[in-house]
Amino acid sequence: MINQFVGLYVHVFEEYPLAASVTTLLFVIAYFVWMIYTGKPLMEFSKPPALILFVGWLILTPLLGLIVNILVFLKDILASVLGLYVYIFEASPAAGGIVTLVFIGLYFIWKLITKKWPPNTNWLLAHPGIVLIVAWLVVTPIIGLVLKWVEPNP
Repeated sequence: MINQFVGLYVHVFEEYPLAASVTTLLFVIAYFVWMIYTGKPLMEFSKPPALILFVGWLILTPLLGLIVNILVFLKDILASVLGLYVYIFEASPAAGGIVTLVFIGLYFIWKLITKKWPPNTNWLLAHPGIVLIVAWLVVTPIIGLVLKWVEPNP
């Protein structure tokens, strides 16, 4: 049975190294705080709180690892989109400025339109930030492709 726990522990560390390190540190500190709070000697091993903390560690580490994986995925998407936007500004500053000004103008127009809508319809589809980000994600690569097509070959 101990070999199974060791195998599980090693598997979690291999799968989520950052999350496992952070949660291990937090749960070791929590164990010592628990021992001080209950008044037991620090070097005396107490099974119930150690087992509870280990089960908590097994639950929290994959969740924290999933959150870290989601953040890395979002960072990769944002980096690629911003790379396209920077490319547009480098290739043609006028095109980048036009895209930016158009979307800023659309934002304020959208706010004026949605001001008259009932409050309960304004939460998801009518949110100008979501709509403009989606539109920006569609327009930016198109302008990038047009700029690559139009620029002269040396």
